[in-house]
Amino acid sequence: MVPREVELIGVPTNSSGTVDGVARAPAVLRQGGLSAALAGRPGFTDAGDLALPAPQSRRGPSGLLAEDVLITMIGRVAGAVRAARGRGRFPVVLGGDCPVMLGALAALQDERDQPGLLFVDGHEDAWPPLVSPTGEAADCELGLALGLFDAVLDRRLRGVLPRIRGVDVVAIGPRDHDELAAAGVSTLAGQLRALIRRPGSTRGQAPRRPPPCPRPGGCTPTWTCWPAPSSRRWTIRNPAA
Repeated sequence: MVPREVELIGVPTNSSGTVDGVARAPAVLRQGGLSAALAGRPGFTDAGDLALPAPQSRRGPSGLLAEDVLITMIGRVAGAVRAARGRGRFPVVLGGDCPVMLGALAALQDERDQPGLLFVDGHEDAWPPLVSPTGEAADCELGLALGLFDAVLDRRLRGVLPRIRGVDVVAIGPRDHDELAAAGVSTLAGQLRALIRRPGSTRGQAPRRPPPCPRPGGCTPTWTCWPAPSSRRWTIRNPAA
């Protein structure tokens, strides 16, 4: 059962190493009336924004911009989510930068849960950090959470990341497959299949028979479905979106 008391947690971060743009999302959404709308719920609390250090717009040991702030942000989001849940509250994490999700997932795993992730994005967000064209963690947070880049990550970053399984992820909307291929980067689905085939892998095996397409009416020329590796779920993408 979802706790009735909601706690709003703002995370003003931008993985480009700046304090503008998506870092302003919590403030803008509050100004737009989000807190006022939630205030009608019994026991609602706005915990304000997490304090984060000033970012440095340069690549760190793992190849990511503002890597120290990224590590701090993940740890503080995890701590705030963990504390809210410990009080019996439902944490609503408010941010504009995709890597914010890493802290929330880490907090859930601390409770020995295996969280599921519905990932809605126009990109796979699985660029290897060292070849990311921008160096932003927002290019690769899903790959980070899946453990695809552990071999090249600084140990401090590895230490705060969640470790979710491909079987627990459904990604909807990515349409950057051609861009990744043109840069010589394998797609996320391909990377997961490689992990599954690796000798001694513990990530599971693909089902012998995939389930039927869950989309009403089945697949169409604009919708392509394929079974998520090691899963009985389907990942759906819409290239025309």
